This record gives sequence, C-alpha cells and structure tokens, in this order.
Amino acid sequence: MPLTRPTLFVADPLAEVRLEQGGRRLWQRQAPLLEPIQGPQPWPLPPLRPGERMLLRLRPMGEPEGHAATIELEAAPAAVLARNDALRATLGSAGGLWLRAVEQALERGDEALAAALLFAFEGPSTPALDALRRTAYEQDCRTPGSASVEAAPSPPPRTLPP
Repeated sequence: MPLTRPTLFVADPLAEVRLEQGGRRLWQRQAPLLEPIQGPQPWPLPPLRPGERMLLRLRPMGEPEGHAATIELEAAPAAVLARNDALRATLGSAGGLWLRAVEQALERGDEALAAALLFAFEGPSTPALDALRRTAYEQDCRTPGSASVEAAPSPPPRTLPP
C-alpha cells in the first residue's frame, strides 16, 4: 500500500468487508439486507505504519459466512509512505494537479501510486479524472475474479503490458 490511508474500492456488491491483523478483527462493515457495500470506502482505521500487514476480507452478496476473498495488505516503507502522503496533501481539490500526479506516477512506472491517487477517496471529481477512473474500472474491476484495494485496479491501458 503506497499510502497510509488507502481507499478501499469495491467493484462488486459486497455483504461484508473486514480488516484483520494477527487473528483479531480490527474493523468490520456488514451490508444491511438488500443494500450492498459498493464503490470507494474511506480507510476506517488509524493510518498504516511502515511495513504493517493486515488482511482484507471481502464477502460477496449472496455468499454465506466464511466464504470471503482474502487480500493481504502491506504498507510501503516509511520513506515511501511519507513521500506519497506529502504528495497527496499538496494536491488539494485541484483536478489538474491530481491528474498530473497520476500521469507522473505512471511515467515513473509506479502503477500502485497512480491507482492509489486515481481512486483516493479525497480525490476531486473532474471530467478527465472520472473518465480515467471509468477506463481503469471497466478494464480491471469488471474482470471476473478481480478485487481492488486503492492500489488496484491497474492504470489505464496505455501504460500496462498486455
């Protein structure tokens, strides 16, 4: 995870989202009946510490308890987290700055940061950013079996290998 407060982005409707660490449940959100959890979810815990690991469990709508996808999250090293969080703080609400930051991350080959910024809960809504989000979502999130946490989905097709 390239940021201390990653956005949880859920492509498919979920019945439950849970964060665990060391066998302990740190946070859980269950969907009310017939109202699935969808879309971007702000980070619900204190900021991640460098190298911190936890499990993200995602249970799709209609699946029984115990049937969840598990994704291991690992925070980046301290220097990377500090640099990326400082960058995010400087972007404010200017869509052009956000778009340029995503493009620069892609130019450096830092797909994780590009996607993290693109789908950041704090990111503004502009036509250019929304179009890029849609492209990334349609390309990656609609692929059967995919799951996303801020650093995924992948960036737009122009930067990815086939």
